[in-house]
Amino acid sequence: MIMSDMSDQEMIQCLKVMADPIRYAILNMLRERPAHSYEFLAGLSITQPTLSHHMKVLRESGLVTVTQEPRWKTYALNEIKFGIFIRQLESLLK
Repeated sequence: MIMSDMSDQEMIQCLKVMADPIRYAILNMLRERPAHSYEFLAGLSITQPTLSHHMKVLRESGLVTVTQEPRWKTYALNEIKFGIFIRQLESLLK
């Protein structure tokens, strides 16, 4: 295993995280650009508690980072971890 590779357990956790339709939609939105929490609320028609739950799961997986601003939180895709995940997934499919 290369040092920058994810463990099998981390890969499985990322797959589980992405299996949820709301989290999958959030990740798709973040592939375009970082976004504020209010953008997810409007774009996905979900409540704040629902968003908080899904963002906690995404942050804990390491796929998403958060920056607290005065009024809103800004979420971004952790491109390094996401890239490692995609690379390992591609190698699995070969």
